[in-house]
Amino acid sequence: MRSDDTTFRLAVFNKLGGPLSKSISLCDDGRPISDASDCKMSAGYACNVMVEGLLGLGNLISGLESEQALALGQILNTEDGKILEVVVKEALTGAPDQIARSKDHIRFVEGQPGLLLIDFDQKGMPDDIRERITEAGGAWSLICQVVPELAEAGCLQRASTSAGLRNAETGENYEGSGGEHIYVAVQDAADIPRATEVLHQRLSLAGLGWIRLGSVGQMLERSIVDQSVGSPERLVFEGPPVLVPPLEQSAEPRRPVVSEGIVVDTRTALPDLSAREWARFQAIVQEQKQLLRPAADELRERADDRLARELADKTGLELPVARDQISRRHRGELLPLHPLQFDDRDLGDVNVADVLLNPDRYVGEALADPLEGVSYGRNKAKVYRRDDGSLWIKSFAHGGARYDLIHDAGTLRALLQALRDN
Repeated sequence: MRSDDTTFRLAVFNKLGGPLSKSISLCDDGRPISDASDCKMSAGYACNVMVEGLLGLGNLISGLESEQALALGQILNTEDGKILEVVVKEALTGAPDQIARSKDHIRFVEGQPGLLLIDFDQKGMPDDIRERITEAGGAWSLICQVVPELAEAGCLQRASTSAGLRNAETGENYEGSGGEHIYVAVQDAADIPRATEVLHQRLSLAGLGWIRLGSVGQMLERSIVDQSVGSPERLVFEGPPVLVPPLEQSAEPRRPVVSEGIVVDTRTALPDLSAREWARFQAIVQEQKQLLRPAADELRERADDRLARELADKTGLELPVARDQISRRHRGELLPLHPLQFDDRDLGDVNVADVLLNPDRYVGEALADPLEGVSYGRNKAKVYRRDDGSLWIKSFAHGGARYDLIHDAGTLRALLQALRDN
């Protein structure tokens, strides 16, 4: 099976009320800076589309507008081209033409061809790995050296949003981030999540992985591919950025480059690690983490002390108590006084107690990562409610994390009082 003879089905999303792409402006030192705070969608519409081969995919993404994005899964139980309303999961009414952007409605369908996304980003990459990529002639060439079974695969490559920027007033051209999206044609879309994770593992075994320290001491597994992008409902931002003058962008650097080839059987090309390979992978990761542990501990202590002092000053808690509350976030638990920063200006900066006591107002809303805060960017996490009513936050930062929102005596008393009042 060849990619140029294959039809791929995916979903196109249209946001209502604003862009669905990064905004790029010039910062004070004259360099372009990206703002991804608008890369969120709570309302809009979507439909399935069919594209013929990778050339069809290239034509599709080249024609997207700033308020549009892709999901590489397909909307279930609907015909191609039918327009469906998109709402947050909590706002679903059961209407037949209404969906949420969740796996309940968008999936990779077993046995159907799909597109495996390789999201290549050089941010935080060690110099020796960067040099290996240059020597190989690019990220895709190096990936194919590590996994030769991918070398004949049909693929589409497209430079990142920041490519081809220019200052219209001065004529200065800006070097892009060097990142790119690579779409690989695969035989069974349902295997994409597993294959994406295995690709990360095999690249790490080949010396192309590293540990990156987060701002609060997290030790984050990285490789030259982002292992967190293999989910069917995840938005892929291919629309043009919103440029703030005097910035302008040439279309040429972002023109998709198509290499038609075979449609890959990922189970053959990317088999699960053997027991010996898995043990070696784990040993590599642990060794890398061990080397960074002192620096990670120092960052964590410094960040926790700063936030605990702020919490103590704001609430009157004794510093050791505030410190204990803050430290529990590293175990995936957020106590009532932990601060949260929501994207919606009407919600603003609150704490976990506000969310626990007013869940209907916050469930489904986007916010900054609970550990990193807005310094890492907005639209990095979302509040969810389980069937039993408990609340949790899913963060998409650094490959993903989950945080349970935990009651204390104060919030439980408030809930009981509210029940009595009603």
